Amino acid sequence: MCNKILVEAKCSDELFSSLTTWKSCNGSKKLIFIYDPRDNGWRYRIVLFIDSVITNALHGELEPSKRTDKINPLKLLLKIVKQADIESHYCKYANDIWPLTGSEIAIDQMFLENEESTNIETVLSNFAEKRKKILKTFFDKRPKLTSRAINYIFSRSMGCCEFDGCAEPLFMGKEGEYGNYGYLAHIIGASGNGPRSEPLVSNDEIADPQNFLFLCDKHHRLIDKVDPEFYDKHVLRRMLEKRKRQRELLSKILKYEEANSLAILSDIAGIPCGISSDEILKAMLDHKLQPSCITPHQTYIGDIKNGHELLENKADIYWSNFLNTYEHEIKTLHNLFTSDSSNLSRHQKVAIFPLGNIPMLFLTGHIIGESRPITLFHRDRNRDGGTWCWNKAETVTSFSWSHNTGGSQDNYSEVVLTLEITAKLNDKLIPEGIANLPRISITADEPQQNPFGSINDFDSLRIKYQEAINFAQDNLKAEHIHILCIAPAITVFALGQKFQPRNSAQLHIYQTGKDYPYYPVFSFNRQIISMTKNSDIKIEF
Repeated sequence: MCNKILVEAKCSDELFSSLTTWKSCNGSKKLIFIYDPRDNGWRYRIVLFIDSVITNALHGELEPSKRTDKINPLKLLLKIVKQADIESHYCKYANDIWPLTGSEIAIDQMFLENEESTNIETVLSNFAEKRKKILKTFFDKRPKLTSRAINYIFSRSMGCCEFDGCAEPLFMGKEGEYGNYGYLAHIIGASGNGPRSEPLVSNDEIADPQNFLFLCDKHHRLIDKVDPEFYDKHVLRRMLEKRKRQRELLSKILKYEEANSLAILSDIAGIPCGISSDEILKAMLDHKLQPSCITPHQTYIGDIKNGHELLENKADIYWSNFLNTYEHEIKTLHNLFTSDSSNLSRHQKVAIFPLGNIPMLFLTGHIIGESRPITLFHRDRNRDGGTWCWNKAETVTSFSWSHNTGGSQDNYSEVVLTLEITAKLNDKLIPEGIANLPRISITADEPQQNPFGSINDFDSLRIKYQEAINFAQDNLKAEHIHILCIAPAITVFALGQKFQPRNSAQLHIYQTGKDYPYYPVFSFNRQIISMTKNSDIKIEF
């Protein structure tokens, strides 16, 4: 039988009651103290021997009291055993290590066979001093890190603080001089009195490079001085493993194809759109593209004052203001992809993130074209709370195109091209002036907001674009193409790319609102973009 009773004032009656029942037993009662280096604390055992056989025992811990009345646990224990008439007090302690295996009875028997009687408080005090000297000598002899190990840690950290969330460079001083300005912080401490110290850990483990974090001054103080209890070895090891994974990812990124990034944004029904640098970075890395710069280039086209009200009531005024207001941004975007002095290399891929209203998306896609390698990204609002990362699932829907030319005529001066991906186009919203024109429709078999299982599905849609455009221009020889879209942003932008200025047909992009017909916004005639209803308002390249 072996019961554990902590020595606190509230337990004194229980302990005394247990010991009182031993009085009728004809045997010896011994008080044994043992120091357990694993827990850095004293343990006590009160053992009843009858005919040299252990028949009962009580044990507990002697730790500094956290009570406000500051009761001394040792004095309380001695008082209790004295009241219980335990005649002999034996103080025993281990000079090396409490055995990690074996029964408690075996431990008691070991001390019984090597008993020596003395004053308990004196022995405890002497042992504490002796242990302090032994550990000081031991820790003073802890091996120092080799220069090779130090170089490994510095290389592993890439010269930056390895604390989670910190990447302060520690290889350069404030004056620009190179050096090592970090601290080699122990995960398991080397000092016997230091944080996270474990006397049972071998010298080899202490000196292992995996037992160190390379930290800046602030975080070194945090884990050792400010909050060492929270930052135990488990927290710090997880931190180190996370940083290793991050370093491995960064190493892989160096092999990715480098690409510039460009966000093209506008308002939608007067509501501004936005995208963060983190979203762009995540999407590019997911697509195995290495950003050429940390901050992506962003072109915002469309933040007209009272834009939503104008769109609902005076759309012509809105789009006239739009073209005049953003002429500079539109020309800058054009020069970005055509000028030799542009920051965008002609041979470097560009990752483009388009989001906005239909006329702006078609306009910018038309300006940029397909003259250089471009990867487009689609914002999936329903996946992961909204993400720009391309999905890697199976095909969601397939795409096709069809035509209704209304006769056998070979030449058609005007045709309507509809892009119906999100939903089927309501024929009642097509303006009367173009409602009866020959029509080419690019459609999704199952219209929806997010029609792409992967980027391969998007590529298949662009093939349909080219087939439909070739039919309109080569077969029908259309001189005017009226374009109506009900589709995600990326699909409208990509359609604009397909219509290059070299195409002979004049293009007219339409816009619509809630429950009112489509109306023409911009016309594209080679190097000129103008208002469809007022050709005097234009931009020439």
